[in-house]
Amino acid sequence: MLFRSGTDPATQFVDTHMVSLSPPAALATRAWVQRVVVGLALCPWAQPAEQAGKIRYAVTAAATAGDLLADLETEVRRLQAEPGLETTLLVHPQALRSWEEFYPWVGGDAEAWLEDAGLDDAFQVVGFHPGFCFAGEEADDASNWTNRSPFPMTHILRQDSVESAIESHPDPQAVPEGNKCVLRRMGTERLRELVRRCVDEG
Repeated sequence: MLFRSGTDPATQFVDTHMVSLSPPAALATRAWVQRVVVGLALCPWAQPAEQAGKIRYAVTAAATAGDLLADLETEVRRLQAEPGLETTLLVHPQALRSWEEFYPWVGGDAEAWLEDAGLDDAFQVVGFHPGFCFAGEEADDASNWTNRSPFPMTHILRQDSVESAIESHPDPQAVPEGNKCVLRRMGTERLRELVRRCVDEG
């Protein structure tokens, strides 16, 4: 299932490389962006892209790290070719399902590919995962839900957009700490239920 935010999910993109796994994964991810990322104001730059329909939700059936890397390349190349597309959420429910496998892949293989392709100055990748855990935090700390998505997911961002967003914010360094405070006030159980409802919507 491949579609942009702001479009009817019934209007799907035809893609010969990516394999449709399940519409619910895309729908659940979009619900998570709207309810958690935007709804809790965790990312002050997400709402404009979501409302403008400039987020691409791509779900892949890749089950191995190698296949996922090939899909990552496809999505980065698509962003290169479509300047009107702001960012891509590459959702991979069957690949790198454990946090212990996913974390080193994002910081290792994915970033290494961008560097080898000479694209690390143009794009960056950020990992989201149901088991995400910040270094130095306990696994049950509510702050981890900043990056806990319904499914394993690799977020592809344009470097110039990231730099512009940081420059336009009065205090970008305060955003992470502010998020931690918001999430800790909510508590793990409320956050888990919120994400569960997003999955149910899919």
